[in-house]
Amino acid sequence: MQRQKLNWDEVGLFSGFRKESMETLVPKLDAMFRDIYERLPADLDAGALAATVLQMGQTIGAMAPTAFLSGNYTLATLPDATQNLRKYAWVTDLFDGNPDYVISNGAVWKPVRPLAVNTVANANANMSLAALANAPTQILGGTLSAQRTVTLTTALAYSGARFRIKREAGGLVSLLVNSVSTLVGTLSASTWADFEFDGTAWKQTASGGLL
Repeated sequence: MQRQKLNWDEVGLFSGFRKESMETLVPKLDAMFRDIYERLPADLDAGALAATVLQMGQTIGAMAPTAFLSGNYTLATLPDATQNLRKYAWVTDLFDGNPDYVISNGAVWKPVRPLAVNTVANANANMSLAALANAPTQILGGTLSAQRTVTLTTALAYSGARFRIKREAGGLVSLLVNSVSTLVGTLSASTWADFEFDGTAWKQTASGGLL
């Protein structure tokens, strides 16, 4: 019995993917499944095989991010996250100038690798920190000549966003940390604190002293 040949374009193994973003992976997987098919018994029902392969492709496609957006973006030029579910975008001004990918969960953009450190040599001034725009770990140095405030903004914030603020700055005055305008933490010299966004506001979740 002559084996019925499959029309691989109709099978649509990769129907869940944007092929232009899978230039290397797609040909390898396509060749692998072709090789598997050629090794199967000649009397195998081609229709059943096609249905199985199609189901596999749809399952893989539903699980995987669908595309990498072309070009480069800044945080200000990112497209609407609600229109780009499971898509990646390359952001050039992420985390105090550390370019990396973000991914949309269908509601907001989130970092793929939320790890970066920024050192402020002289923190003797009020400052604002925003998720994505600033590194999650901030090391504040120098000497405070007056009480200073770090304001954690809700712009670009997502549930689970985190800041660790380490105060190495000297001075007898306090460093205040606000969630917008609400006080959520006070750091004296040689202390640190973690702050996480719960979807509505920033909350202090941990703190301690430096050795």
